[in-house]
Amino acid sequence: MNVRVDTASRDDVIVVPNRAIKTVQRNKTVEVQTADGKTETRPVQVGLANDSQTEIVGGLVAGERVILP
Repeated sequence: MNVRVDTASRDDVIVVPNRAIKTVQRNKTVEVQTADGKTETRPVQVGLANDSQTEIVGGLVAGERVILP
């Protein structure tokens, strides 16, 4: 039997799959595709998370393309 208890939720937020977030020491980053088609590593600040997705509260703008490994 599986039980799920939601302790917090938010609307209108940026979320990315957990596998997109890399952690080096205490810093979290994602790879973002730039306008010219290249990729750049972007530091992000994370918020709420579950077993599959994490809220991004800083470092990304809605509509940016995050590269998945």
